[in-house]
Amino acid sequence: MQDAKSAHRAHSLQETGRSKTPQTWIVSALGVIASLIGALDARASDVLYDVDFETPPHVLGSTPTTGDGPAPRETISSVVFGAPTVVLGYESLGQQPLLFDSSDQAADQIRLDLSNLPASDHYCIEADLLISAQAGTDTGFTILHDTPQVRNIRFENGEIRTFVPFIGGSLIGTYTRGDVIQVRSEIDFPTDLWTISIDGSVAFTGSFGGATALTSLRFSTGTVGDVGVVAALDNVHVFTGTCTSIETSPTIYFSPTSTIDAGGVSVDNEDVARRIGGAYELVFDGSAFGLASENVDALQVLANGSLLLSFSSGATLPGLGPVEDEDIVRFDPDPTNPVTAGTFSLFFEGDAEGLSGSSLDLDAISVQP
Repeated sequence: MQDAKSAHRAHSLQETGRSKTPQTWIVSALGVIASLIGALDARASDVLYDVDFETPPHVLGSTPTTGDGPAPRETISSVVFGAPTVVLGYESLGQQPLLFDSSDQAADQIRLDLSNLPASDHYCIEADLLISAQAGTDTGFTILHDTPQVRNIRFENGEIRTFVPFIGGSLIGTYTRGDVIQVRSEIDFPTDLWTISIDGSVAFTGSFGGATALTSLRFSTGTVGDVGVVAALDNVHVFTGTCTSIETSPTIYFSPTSTIDAGGVSVDNEDVARRIGGAYELVFDGSAFGLASENVDALQVLANGSLLLSFSSGATLPGLGPVEDEDIVRFDPDPTNPVTAGTFSLFFEGDAEGLSGSSLDLDAISVQP
């Protein structure tokens, strides 16, 4: 609920760290939100896939959700073979990745279809990959670019190699098992240029073999020789345009002062939503916690995905009880249903710090790491 204090609160825009995206911005003013949504929606058509395997639409303990809806897609197109599974975390890749576990003597593969999306002469593909440090496992994992002939990026035994038909393979770098590998593949068809970056540094620049279209992407453990490989994949993004232009599009977290439509998602003033890639989604549904008459007027996102929240007036939170507008509460989302379930705790008690009184309202949060 909007009151006199929230109507006069400061318009703040603050950058904070979050491992799933290069940049994260927090917005708490409706006017700023409207301007940013309008400016950033002009780029929405550039985002083809934005798959981070989070719930929803994906389900912990299950194979990833599939679908071929309009861009940007949060689901994969299909599981080609095997049973890759969404897990809470794996080794150092901790924010609900997809696990490829071929210790069951069967390989796993997923596919992202591009043939039924608007074609482009320039693509940028990004993903976070971890090849297990588990003893006794092979280390083979492949990213396949279907044109429809296959161009590969192959990770095996600590080496990263490419393969292009009629050109052959190249050793382009190395990796360490157990470390997260940030992979970026950029394809420029007019100039026949393929650029691969590993952990932010260009590892390969060369011909894409004269291909003129990209029909799909596949992520796979092999069907021969890779039995036993365990790997995790997360944050798969596919864009049209250059990778450099994508870097300027941050993730934005916001809570409006009144109900708005954000890219087809209704966001109320007791909610927290975000824009990631070209899609909007709720990350905190206040009405699910009995907060339909309240107003979030300050927020921060912690590195692990927990939220720090303050309200424009006193509120009563499940499992915690009453809090005042000078307090900060922490919300730890439930891994299986993070938008509508979780745990509240008191993070900062304003009254104990001398911030009591009818004219006092905490309307901005900045917690430094």
